[in-house]
Amino acid sequence: MVRFRGGSVTNKTIHHSSPTQQWKSRKENREEIDKKFCCLANSVYLCHEQRNKKTMPRKTDGMPFEIHPSPKKARNGRNILYVRPRSSQKISMDYLDDHCAKHYALRPGELTRAFRAFIQATGYYLSKGYRIETLIGSFAPKIGLKRELTDPDEVKNYDVQFEGIEYKSVKEFEKSVLSWLHGFRRVNNPNVQQLMADKDHLNKALKKNLELYHGFVTARSFSYYANITYYSARKQLDEWCKGENPRLLKSKRGQEYIYTEI
Repeated sequence: MVRFRGGSVTNKTIHHSSPTQQWKSRKENREEIDKKFCCLANSVYLCHEQRNKKTMPRKTDGMPFEIHPSPKKARNGRNILYVRPRSSQKISMDYLDDHCAKHYALRPGELTRAFRAFIQATGYYLSKGYRIETLIGSFAPKIGLKRELTDPDEVKNYDVQFEGIEYKSVKEFEKSVLSWLHGFRRVNNPNVQQLMADKDHLNKALKKNLELYHGFVTARSFSYYANITYYSARKQLDEWCKGENPRLLKSKRGQEYIYTEI
């Protein structure tokens, strides 16, 4: 029997819990509070992440690069990827000349004149077989045989041909690049497989190349205007040279192949 203030009487009995039950009850309360706190913390973290994704700007500096699949296969059967600088980036000699005139106290046209003199002077000494050491690297003539020979006594002067110029940069030149380099940033390059499947796109690129180069095209120029890799461009041009009615004729000019319209 319990008597309350006011004189009323009730038959309700109060049961006192044991210390063990009280400890379990407090533990359950703590666990419930911890769960609510974790949920609240996760909510705050997600909101913070979403706000950062919306407000943080994309990386605008650094060298832009593209990702392309190579013809080599990995162990999982997929093509191994490789990266390269964005192919659409190119500046002219006039632009570089103006840049040096503005920032390096050169007279307008001075850099162009210096390069032209450099080409004439190095061309003379390279034709004599010299290797030329410069501030940006070394240059050497590259020669080869016109035909396949195995006996040294059979090699004649007219069997040798000029195949180009070998260039090797110096560390100071590479350090200059690294001093200006601020990391890399990925750019969205087109899907090469989709472009290769688009025959209309390839035909337009080929037509534009043939008009610009007066009836012939190279794999490098075709890859630029078709916006595909050099390997894919060469593969497509070789396909146009096959069959009973080929569209192009492949021939070698120096170190590269040219494809002439038939």
